[in-house]
Amino acid sequence: MISLNEGTSWKDVFEDNQRWYGSYYYNEEKFKCSMSIYHVAKEGLGTVYAGFTDPDTSIELEGGHILNEPNLTIQFTKATVYMATSNRIQPNQDFELTGKLNFKNGGWEYRANVTRPVNNSFSDFVLNTMKVSPVPHTKDRSLQIGLTIGLSLLFAFVGVGIMVGLVVWGVRKGYIRHVATSYKNFKSSAPKYNVKEGDVHM
Repeated sequence: MISLNEGTSWKDVFEDNQRWYGSYYYNEEKFKCSMSIYHVAKEGLGTVYAGFTDPDTSIELEGGHILNEPNLTIQFTKATVYMATSNRIQPNQDFELTGKLNFKNGGWEYRANVTRPVNNSFSDFVLNTMKVSPVPHTKDRSLQIGLTIGLSLLFAFVGVGIMVGLVVWGVRKGYIRHVATSYKNFKSSAPKYNVKEGDVHM
């Protein structure tokens, strides 16, 4: 993950962080939401394409840097509506997010306001990058590997024991019989006939 420095570009932030999770308030009721970055076009001023979802909404957003504003000030506008079953984000209304990217606690935060529609009931719109789970300690990994190998061997031995037991049980019950191989035809691929000289068979 890139860190904040003087040359940090908003394009790099979204390209490096594709999943964002957060929440917002609407009429003082909290709703969880998420944003997935589909593509970052770096040519020219640049455009970021993203999908935004909440419990009742699925829309596509297009965003970019606002001219004459600091580098990390980003504005998203509604491009396509896939699902909108509440009064919060309506298909026939504009929806625009204007906010700033902040680097804090080892991750990125996008804190924004809903600037369209102008008169709205949104507040505290915040999205954060997904936190990476820490890698297990070496001791824990060794224990996991040992358990995996040990259990695999145990199951293999149990399987072999069950198979041998079934064979022995089948022989004792007569389901599996020993087939004698003392017949002449079993010893040679060429069949032999007990025909005495002078016998004529019609």
